[in-house]
Amino acid sequence: MGAELPPVSLNLKWMEIKPADTVGNWITKVANKTYESQSTPSSTSYKLLNENENVSTISALINEGNNAADAAYIKAALEAIGVFSGRSVKIKTWNNNAGFKSDAGLIFWLSDQPISRALIANLRPGTRLISYEPGKVIPIQSVIDLQTEGIGNDPVITLSKRIDAKNTPGQAIWTDGFGKPILSLESSGKIKHYHLYVKFNPQWTDLVWSEQFVKAIMPIVLSEQEETGSFGIEDHPRDQRVWNKNLQTTRYQPKSGTTAELTTTQPLNPGIWILALLVFITERILSLREKKEVKNA
Repeated sequence: MGAELPPVSLNLKWMEIKPADTVGNWITKVANKTYESQSTPSSTSYKLLNENENVSTISALINEGNNAADAAYIKAALEAIGVFSGRSVKIKTWNNNAGFKSDAGLIFWLSDQPISRALIANLRPGTRLISYEPGKVIPIQSVIDLQTEGIGNDPVITLSKRIDAKNTPGQAIWTDGFGKPILSLESSGKIKHYHLYVKFNPQWTDLVWSEQFVKAIMPIVLSEQEETGSFGIEDHPRDQRVWNKNLQTTRYQPKSGTTAELTTTQPLNPGIWILALLVFITERILSLREKKEVKNA
């Protein structure tokens, strides 16, 4: 054991079944709250430990431009996140490019005018910037995948319009039904710049009407991706629901020399039965003729 398994030409899908009594425990932080996690092969549960712990303030700046309705959805979502996380929320609105200066750690740039490089250069380190990206607006009948692994069991988020941008820098966070980025993250080392190719508006998507809206932007607002794994989705080595990365499996090679023998049972063709009947009748005729000739002799 321990040797590498040979490649096969069969595209095998391995399913690992762990004992039902396997349990993993760890401590995790989500939305600035500490939880005790207990995981089994069937489910993972969380117990809140620090309900009364003091937390920091969410300081946000919104440049709404001519998209005041979009800003209203963002403000409502920020307030909901504040209630859930136990944080106080301070929201400021800014509509003038002149004299821009902000100490806010979270900026929503909802203006149709793109943010300038000079303004980005003045942002303090650690700032999270979410900006509407310029480009051609195209109608589309699609969906928004808010998770890298797909929609799953969550309700479908419809997408009616999007920005058709030539370049989509950074890592895709949300995608449309064709796999094109709707939200991408570009980290410069100084700030985290989220490029948005859709508007927070019901004419573009029903995301703002969905209960998933707050959940989707919470990792950006609280900036706890590093603590919870991949963008708010926990990936812990003690999670018993996940695939064992050390499990040996065969490698799939379509043109490898591995062969497989398959045995199947098929009914005989009707023509074979007819041929057999003709042979039987011919044999009986010849047999009777021989008996008749012997008797006459």
